[in-house]
Amino acid sequence: MKNFKNGSNHSTIKSSNRSLVLRLLNSMEKVSRAQLSRITGLTKTSITNIINELLDAGIICETGTADSSSGRKPILLKLVKDALYAVGLYISRDFVYCNIVNIKGEIIKEHKGAFDFIENEQSFLSMIYENISKVLSASGVSTSKILGIGVASIGPLDISRGIILDPPNFRGLKLIPVVEALKEKFGLEAFLDNDMNASAIAEKLFGKGKNIANFIYVGVTNGIGAGIILDDCIFRGCNGFAGEIGHSTVDIRGERCACGNLGCLELYASIPVIVNQVKSSVSLGAESTLGTEKDISWTQIVAAASQGDSLCLKAVDRLVYYLSAGLVNLVNSFDPEVIFLGHEIAMAGELVIKPLNEMINQNVLFRNSKRVEVELSAFKEHAPCIGAPSIVLNKFFNGEIG
Repeated sequence: MKNFKNGSNHSTIKSSNRSLVLRLLNSMEKVSRAQLSRITGLTKTSITNIINELLDAGIICETGTADSSSGRKPILLKLVKDALYAVGLYISRDFVYCNIVNIKGEIIKEHKGAFDFIENEQSFLSMIYENISKVLSASGVSTSKILGIGVASIGPLDISRGIILDPPNFRGLKLIPVVEALKEKFGLEAFLDNDMNASAIAEKLFGKGKNIANFIYVGVTNGIGAGIILDDCIFRGCNGFAGEIGHSTVDIRGERCACGNLGCLELYASIPVIVNQVKSSVSLGAESTLGTEKDISWTQIVAAASQGDSLCLKAVDRLVYYLSAGLVNLVNSFDPEVIFLGHEIAMAGELVIKPLNEMINQNVLFRNSKRVEVELSAFKEHAPCIGAPSIVLNKFFNGEIG
């Protein structure tokens, strides 16, 4: 049976036009009424009505005038960044990070706490409550100005029901109804998404992807995942599991992954794998400036590689080699303009950016007609931290809340 889109009534059109204006105000910083009318195609009357509504609500304000060669100088408009706020909660395997940001994505207050070695659902939720409470108290922001709580979490997730399902190596925690729990505790709207999607949304709203319709955010940390932006919207797939590139096969005769598949990308290019390889080599007597270190970290490997340590450079090169295979598959499947790298891999900077650009553009299908750029995320390793509140702000700018 053919699928049909719902028709639009007056209220939906009004909401859609309002969200269009808000998104432009976010991406353009300052803009006049005439510019808004010209860009959106809306009549001056429609723009005036929307602007008056936003001015009355205190969401935007007038701010000076633009240069004009003739006639009256047009008055510029901008978002009032402290008019509204969003709370963000990033849940990783090792810690929980919480912040509160204004509608320009600027962090007002933040707090981070490490998980205990063993957690249960109650202690897990208690830690989350404590972190959010500390941030709210320290910020002094009234809950009446908070749009909601955005939760960016490792997966798998049931996004529609707001449940963290059963992430691997997550202290045995599973089936946590985090959205329902947060709504009940704080009386605020709450929304859940995976940390890769959230990071892509942050890049779209506040980062380098503002004016790019098609790009992919790739995060490399304990696992590897992607947040995919197509035609300015996040692409989740049928059941919300799109972007799981860490479980794409790069070696059909490779090791068996925890997911049950053979030769998954995560087995060759995730941060713990690279760290363990360096540790193993050092323990076997390989020469390295890290040879005297008791416990080797990714940060130390990057620092040593930057100083020319041969062992660490080879480890980073191995990561790049396998990651490039996964990214070529992404490029051939989705044809993005840019790939942004974030999460922990961003700490390596040009050690990974330059070789990835070379490898990908030598191997993608359309290499003779187009180049795909690989760049660091605007937020680097902190992308999911900005991504969490961006889940809420994206809904605000899209007219879904607020």
